[in-house]
Amino acid sequence: PITAIPETAVVHRNNQTVAFRISGDRAAGAPVTLGRRMDGMSEILSGLNIGDKVVVSPPDNILEGTKVKLAQ
Repeated sequence: PITAIPETAVVHRNNQTVAFRISGDRAAGAPVTLGRRMDGMSEILSGLNIGDKVVVSPPDNILEGTKVKLAQ
């Protein structure tokens, strides 16, 4: 299976490509390796697992451990 997330969930920090996954009620930065991009989605080759929830549009000031709330 292919793991893909919205392109908006991918950010570049400190020379790394990162997605912020949600761990409990906190953001946890995960360095990711991207594959193909299509229809607004980015394939994740490594760094996330199938089923991980990510911050779809992380604000510029998001940090490791920032408290987040899942949208209903």
